Amino acid sequence: MKVGIFYNDIILESRLTFVLDFIENHPLNNNVEFTVNQKQERNIFYGKGNTDFHFNVPRQNKIFSSKDKCEFTSNLYKQSDTLLYSVESVVRNDQEFLEDKQFSFDIFETLFFHLSRIEEINLNPLHLNNRGQINENQLLVIKNKIEKIPHVDHIVKAFIEILTGSSIFVPTKFMVTHDIDFIEKYKSIKSFFRFMARAIFKGEPVKEIINQYRKVRRDITDDPYNTFSELLLERTGIEKRIYFLMGGNHKYDNTYSIKHPSFLEALSLSKERGYEIGIHPSYESWTTKEMIIKEKSRLERCLNEEIFKSRQHFLHFDISKTPEVLLEAGIVEDSSLGFTQYIGFRCGTGFPYYLFDFNKESKSELLEVPLVFMDSAAINESKTSSTPLEEMTKAFQLTNMHNTQICYNFHNSRMDTSIAEGRLIRRIYRELFL
Repeated sequence: MKVGIFYNDIILESRLTFVLDFIENHPLNNNVEFTVNQKQERNIFYGKGNTDFHFNVPRQNKIFSSKDKCEFTSNLYKQSDTLLYSVESVVRNDQEFLEDKQFSFDIFETLFFHLSRIEEINLNPLHLNNRGQINENQLLVIKNKIEKIPHVDHIVKAFIEILTGSSIFVPTKFMVTHDIDFIEKYKSIKSFFRFMARAIFKGEPVKEIINQYRKVRRDITDDPYNTFSELLLERTGIEKRIYFLMGGNHKYDNTYSIKHPSFLEALSLSKERGYEIGIHPSYESWTTKEMIIKEKSRLERCLNEEIFKSRQHFLHFDISKTPEVLLEAGIVEDSSLGFTQYIGFRCGTGFPYYLFDFNKESKSELLEVPLVFMDSAAINESKTSSTPLEEMTKAFQLTNMHNTQICYNFHNSRMDTSIAEGRLIRRIYRELFL
């Protein structure tokens, strides 16, 4: 089905084009194509009400007509049994999504807001955390407590259903990924004492750490971070990625030998079990292509093949700089846009899509696979919200069983059985995928 989109003047036309292209290629849309200012079997006027068209979408004129920053809120709309959330500059009471062929809010600007990450451009220094990134509490979806819902996917679904008259009901797709920050827990006796001190500081029992260390030193058990035989799935029919940290000199980085037996085992199992292997660029690489190229080349030499996929360490990502840096380093797919303190949909969608390049005002060539559920983020949210980890995870799963994609990230180092949360993460992982 072809749908004509009509409008008069619109200054930043590339942003509307970006959104229409996204909807056309969305996995929940299998037969709607758009044309601009050309009559089709269904026609939409983007602007103030016009009775000559099948539908009208109101123009907000905040994101597509100006590069100035604007404060937004999120209002609730209903379409059948689906709840939809807008991005608007005014507060409204709950309304229907469609009334008398009039859509109730600017769908296109709302989608662009989430997908482009425009709220992360030219950040207010007061809203930055100690890593120079936006404090996640300042993001619209977090402030409105709606980050657990894929708003973009829900809006696209409702929009396509109205245009076609057919309902959409697709099981959620899952992707499994792993970040390999550490290969071993006990590098030396210093490592042992450091973990002992950390446990004492947190008021945790130290007996398990002592017993664990003794067994590792005596070669009775593997190092607790060597969980690869269980971590790396043998299941087929599911997309799988693994990202290796290959360098960096920041305090948040970690280096390990590419000749270490555990690294070689992880690499071998990854290939054997059908994982796509990517680079985990170091903490300070987010604005420096030379660092990414160096680390990427190191991994490529180990694999004897090129690397095209990545996820930034600590999700250290600048939406206006990092995409270009990655592309220049030969990366074509990234998976860094997620939360470090919450589980949920930072981009409003769980499906892969091409980012928007604000420097060129056009669609980027970098494909983003939004990160939706990370083990460390789930642990952080569980602690701050006082919600049991397993209960929170199950509630999130039940809420998102259909019409989106969930990219999971589990670390080998988070499955340490000497720590209560490590045992929990291991159990959650087993219930999800094993």
